[in-house]
Amino acid sequence: MKSIAKWVTIIWSLFCLIGMFAGIASVGEELNRPMTEMEEAGAGIGIGCGMFVWFFVWAAISGPSALIWTMSGNKKEKATKSDSEICRECGKFYSGNPKFCPSCGNEI
Repeated sequence: MKSIAKWVTIIWSLFCLIGMFAGIASVGEELNRPMTEMEEAGAGIGIGCGMFVWFFVWAAISGPSALIWTMSGNKKEKATKSDSEICRECGKFYSGNPKFCPSCGNEI
Protein backbone atom coordinates (compact mmCIF):
# COMPACT_ATOMS: atom_id res chain seq x y z
CA MET A 1 0.00 0.00 0.00
CA LYS A 2 2.83 2.38 0.89
CA SER A 3 4.63 1.95 -2.44
CA ILE A 4 1.38 2.34 -4.41
CA ALA A 5 0.60 5.60 -2.60
CA LYS A 6 4.15 6.81 -3.22
CA TRP A 7 3.96 6.16 -6.96
CA VAL A 8 0.46 7.66 -7.24
CA THR A 9 1.78 10.82 -5.57
CA ILE A 10 4.85 11.02 -7.80
CA ILE A 11 3.13 10.25 -11.11
CA TRP A 12 0.12 12.46 -10.41
CA SER A 13 2.38 15.35 -9.37
CA LEU A 14 4.40 15.02 -12.56
CA PHE A 15 1.23 14.85 -14.66
CA CYS A 16 -0.18 18.00 -13.06
CA LEU A 17 3.14 19.82 -13.38
CA ILE A 18 3.31 19.01 -17.10
CA GLY A 19 -0.32 20.11 -17.50
CA MET A 20 0.36 23.42 -15.77
CA PHE A 21 3.39 24.13 -17.96
CA ALA A 22 1.43 23.24 -21.09
CA GLY A 23 -1.38 25.56 -20.01
CA ILE A 24 1.04 28.38 -19.27
CA ALA A 25 2.71 27.91 -22.66
CA SER A 26 -0.60 28.02 -24.53
CA VAL A 27 -1.71 31.12 -22.61
CA GLY A 28 1.64 32.74 -23.35
CA GLU A 29 1.09 32.26 -27.06
CA GLU A 30 -2.37 33.79 -26.78
CA LEU A 31 -1.06 36.81 -24.88
CA ASN A 32 1.34 37.74 -27.71
CA ARG A 33 -1.45 39.19 -29.84
CA PRO A 34 -2.68 42.75 -29.34
CA MET A 35 -5.43 43.01 -26.70
CA THR A 36 -7.63 45.61 -25.10
CA GLU A 37 -7.41 46.31 -21.37
CA MET A 38 -10.53 44.25 -20.75
CA GLU A 39 -9.08 41.27 -22.61
CA GLU A 40 -5.84 41.55 -20.64
CA ALA A 41 -7.78 41.65 -17.36
CA GLY A 42 -9.83 38.64 -18.42
CA ALA A 43 -6.66 36.76 -19.39
CA GLY A 44 -5.14 37.49 -15.98
CA ILE A 45 -8.24 36.27 -14.19
CA GLY A 46 -8.34 33.19 -16.42
CA ILE A 47 -4.70 32.37 -15.67
CA GLY A 48 -5.33 32.71 -11.93
CA CYS A 49 -8.44 30.54 -12.07
CA GLY A 50 -6.67 27.95 -14.21
CA MET A 51 -3.74 27.72 -11.78
CA PHE A 52 -6.18 27.32 -8.89
CA VAL A 53 -8.04 24.54 -10.67
CA TRP A 54 -4.80 22.70 -11.46
CA PHE A 55 -3.67 23.06 -7.84
CA PHE A 56 -7.06 21.82 -6.58
CA VAL A 57 -7.02 18.83 -8.94
CA TRP A 58 -3.44 18.01 -7.90
CA ALA A 59 -4.27 18.30 -4.17
CA ALA A 60 -7.43 16.20 -4.50
CA ILE A 61 -5.45 13.13 -5.57
CA SER A 62 -1.91 13.78 -4.36
CA GLY A 63 -2.90 14.94 -0.88
CA PRO A 64 -4.68 11.76 0.27
CA SER A 65 -2.10 9.49 -1.37
CA ALA A 66 0.74 11.44 0.28
CA LEU A 67 -1.08 11.13 3.60
CA ILE A 68 -1.45 7.36 3.14
CA TRP A 69 2.22 7.13 2.17
CA THR A 70 3.27 9.09 5.24
CA MET A 71 0.98 7.36 7.72
CA SER A 72 1.61 3.76 6.66
CA GLY A 73 4.69 2.47 8.40
CA ASN A 74 6.73 -0.67 8.08
CA LYS A 75 4.78 -3.79 8.90
CA LYS A 76 7.87 -5.59 10.19
CA GLU A 77 7.96 -5.97 13.93
CA LYS A 78 11.07 -4.50 15.42
CA ALA A 79 12.61 -6.00 18.50
CA THR A 80 12.40 -3.81 21.54
CA LYS A 81 15.08 -3.69 24.17
CA SER A 82 12.79 -5.37 26.71
CA ASP A 83 12.24 -8.57 24.66
CA SER A 84 15.76 -8.92 23.27
CA GLU A 85 19.21 -9.70 24.57
CA ILE A 86 22.63 -8.10 24.11
CA CYS A 87 25.54 -9.75 22.32
CA ARG A 88 28.60 -9.92 24.62
CA GLU A 89 30.97 -9.32 21.72
CA CYS A 90 29.48 -6.34 19.84
CA GLY A 91 26.91 -5.03 22.33
CA LYS A 92 24.03 -5.01 19.80
CA PHE A 93 20.53 -6.26 20.58
CA TYR A 94 19.15 -9.47 19.07
CA SER A 95 15.87 -11.26 19.57
CA GLY A 96 14.96 -14.92 19.59
CA ASN A 97 17.42 -17.75 20.18
CA PRO A 98 19.98 -17.56 17.35
CA LYS A 99 23.20 -19.56 17.57
CA PHE A 100 25.18 -16.64 16.16
CA CYS A 101 24.83 -12.88 16.62
CA PRO A 102 23.11 -11.34 13.54
CA SER A 103 25.41 -8.30 13.74
CA CYS A 104 28.91 -9.64 14.34
CA GLY A 105 28.52 -13.41 13.84
CA ASN A 106 29.87 -14.27 17.30
CA GLU A 107 28.63 -17.58 18.71
CA ILE A 108 26.08 -16.98 21.45
